[in-house]
Amino acid sequence: MKNIEKIFYLENDKWIITGMYFIVSILLLLVYFLSIVMGLDIAYFLKEPTALLKVPSYIGIISNLGVFMWSLTVGVCFFTCFVAEDVVNKSGFEFIFYSGIFSFILLVDDFFLLHESIFPRHFHIPQPVLFAVYFLYLVFLIAKFNKYILSVNYVYFIIALFLFINSLTLDFLREVFIFPETIDSIGMFVEDGFKIFGILTWFIFYAKACKNLIVSTKESNIDESAK
Repeated sequence: MKNIEKIFYLENDKWIITGMYFIVSILLLLVYFLSIVMGLDIAYFLKEPTALLKVPSYIGIISNLGVFMWSLTVGVCFFTCFVAEDVVNKSGFEFIFYSGIFSFILLVDDFFLLHESIFPRHFHIPQPVLFAVYFLYLVFLIAKFNKYILSVNYVYFIIALFLFINSLTLDFLREVFIFPETIDSIGMFVEDGFKIFGILTWFIFYAKACKNLIVSTKESNIDESAK
């Protein structure tokens, strides 16, 4: 996709904001329609699960923290795309843009349990297929932007991938083999530990990459104005 940065030009802000309001409005109408069709109280779609189920607020706190950090990554990536409109490093801009999309997909997956519940149960798409799609997208990012990745703090990128791989490996082992309850609990703890540190490291990498891109854009603009 050429000239991706033009999507984020200031004159397009009104269309972007209008589109966002439109999507949220459609979502609210869809939720209201589903509540009627399914015969469910609208509160099931609007309220927090812990409030509806009347369980302690700390239920799923680590999972919620992971979703929060995914959101931070998505936010910093797309915010950078808005700030760095006149970026000189086109490769860096596109990398941040495509990474923002990828992080958003992972955010939605983690929040709505797409690979664990939605796709396998309702669309009959097994987890390995979905993971294969994510893996191919990741390969696309690395293959297309490997030079840019190496030019920034790529160590964090490698560490994040290492942590994710370990988390997925433990998840696979826990599904294939039956462990005693104590060992399985430890395995779950370590698995989610790898995952949450992976998400955190993913955010750190992109926070640094976005900062480098914004700084380089600012410096190039200063140099241009000085000429």
